[in-house]
Amino acid sequence: MDKEEAPVKFYRNLIILAIVLIGLIVTYIFVPKKNETENGVGFSASNTIVKTFKVDDIKEIALKNFSGSVVLERIAQDWKMTAPAEYKLDTISVSSFVKNICNFKALDIIDDKPTDISVYGLKSPTAVLTVKTKNGISTHFKIGSALPVGSGYYLMTSDSNIVYSISDFMAGDILRTSAEFRDKTIFAFSKKDVSYITVSKQGKDLFKLKRNKAGWDVITLETKAGDSKKIESVIDKLSMLKVKEFINPNSYNKEEILGEKDRYTIVIGIEKQPELKLLVGKDLDEGSTYAEKVGSQEVFTVYKGDVNFVSQSPKELVKN
Repeated sequence: MDKEEAPVKFYRNLIILAIVLIGLIVTYIFVPKKNETENGVGFSASNTIVKTFKVDDIKEIALKNFSGSVVLERIAQDWKMTAPAEYKLDTISVSSFVKNICNFKALDIIDDKPTDISVYGLKSPTAVLTVKTKNGISTHFKIGSALPVGSGYYLMTSDSNIVYSISDFMAGDILRTSAEFRDKTIFAFSKKDVSYITVSKQGKDLFKLKRNKAGWDVITLETKAGDSKKIESVIDKLSMLKVKEFINPNSYNKEEILGEKDRYTIVIGIEKQPELKLLVGKDLDEGSTYAEKVGSQEVFTVYKGDVNFVSQSPKELVKN
């Protein structure tokens, strides 16, 4: 080969490769994918909007699933749970839920003209979300069976015959339990207003932490100066104590998990407020413990590390 022809041939091949590459890029961008059609079947989740609402237009949102029924009612700018009971709501959780519902998205359109919705599990849906607007119109979102491949579920609305596929994330909003909307804060008090904390078992006081002008005292059979840093840590945990999980009342025997023999009682004295009381029972697992706020008649679990000071020696809270 002529030495002068080699560079020419090299650059010619390079130009051909560049043209081929540009052609592939253009094809990828502008040619529809295999599962896309003119009627919209197979579009990505970012393009498949099932339904949109304006928050201000929504009057009520109801859920019916395996855990029972939940009803959220909008009053002015706030939300209120009216079923199964008037529980205090976690505003962040509710706001996130409503935001998703107001812009309900699907993964794909599976069938825009279904002849038999029973094959998708939609004839007898496993869960239903109902959105009622101020004008009295209700839209039902029905969840069918799980997708045979991958993750997600089939879905259909009451105002359309289209069968969609939705992600586990979107399905999770319809499969929520009442507990997932609830405020999990157990106590509401200011740490600076705590005057004492008493821990007792079987009606007998084990120790008392009492505030004084200089700091804290640890009182058992005698009074000793407390380690303020450790005691303030206990108060921090109690002030931020959260429910880990609400327990179904049909799933336990209260005497077995919070019986007098095994339970501890924490009493928190607050300035100008009634005492706050928490019963601490048996451990559910390595990380959680059964508990009940006195007066609530409701058992839940808390993180063991937040209340394990009840079983420790009071000497650990004494100033060295």
